[in-house]
Amino acid sequence: MRGGENEGRWLKKIPTDPFFANKHVEFCEEYMQEVHSTVLTLYRKGPTDLALNHAGELHKLRQKYAAWLTDEINEKLFPFEQALRSLGADQQFIATTTGHPQYNEGRTEKIHKMYDDFKRLLTIDDEKEEDPEIAVESVKKKVREILDIEDLVQLRKALISEARSSLKHT
Repeated sequence: MRGGENEGRWLKKIPTDPFFANKHVEFCEEYMQEVHSTVLTLYRKGPTDLALNHAGELHKLRQKYAAWLTDEINEKLFPFEQALRSLGADQQFIATTTGHPQYNEGRTEKIHKMYDDFKRLLTIDDEKEEDPEIAVESVKKKVREILDIEDLVQLRKALISEARSSLKHT
């Protein structure tokens, strides 16, 4: 249903209320800022219990903007936040059980799991040396895809184009 006259009708069906758009954009900006901070923390400190704090902040943002998020976006963001929680909790377990021989086996398992989660979260490939900036951007790109930011930019361009076209014909 794209192209010419049909596109104009299609665009008119899209909610273009600035309040709606602004709330979603606010969420995207705040969430991406926290994602950036999270990934930088992980790169600077490695697996750390601070991941729990970041997961909590990301969750708070989703709650703050819950009215403006789709179930699909929530479902896709949840695994990232859950992986952060798991990473932070595993690090806390390791820290609190160090020096207690009865936890050696469990601690070893948690260390392996934690580093696997860490590499998966930051899209680290063991086969090649990762540039932290590239890895940070890779994680942010995945989150932008979940938030449909590219689609929103394309929609904005289409709306601007439609508005310009309308102005030319008046």
